[in-house]
Amino acid sequence: MEGNLKYFKTAFVSADLTDTNKTKLTKKATEMLCIKEDTFEKVKSTTKYKIFRNKKKYTGIIYDHLAIDDFKKEIAKINGKFSVYIFSLGDDTFDEEFEDVKNKVKLSPIPETILRVYRRIFK
Repeated sequence: MEGNLKYFKTAFVSADLTDTNKTKLTKKATEMLCIKEDTFEKVKSTTKYKIFRNKKKYTGIIYDHLAIDDFKKEIAKINGKFSVYIFSLGDDTFDEEFEDVKNKVKLSPIPETILRVYRRIFK
């Protein structure tokens, strides 16, 4: 019998909003973004980006903006819509870099997206 229970171990990242802590938070929050998007099946995993899917959509998480071109080459092989999260120390969504695939992707900066979720949880 197959179950549908997923569990995750948690760890603390300092609440100080430094660039180092934002980077740590992003690396540790991959699963949280998969939960948010309900995409758990791993399609591609590199040190610079990851792609997950479910039956209806895909989630891309880009940890290094220098990998955007490689990521775009990979998603060109896939027929589907993507929620794409890109690590940014600010709120940059890199819209210009995705102009040629804008009908295929919805962009969000991370960790700002993650920080927004944490702010809602810990009000």
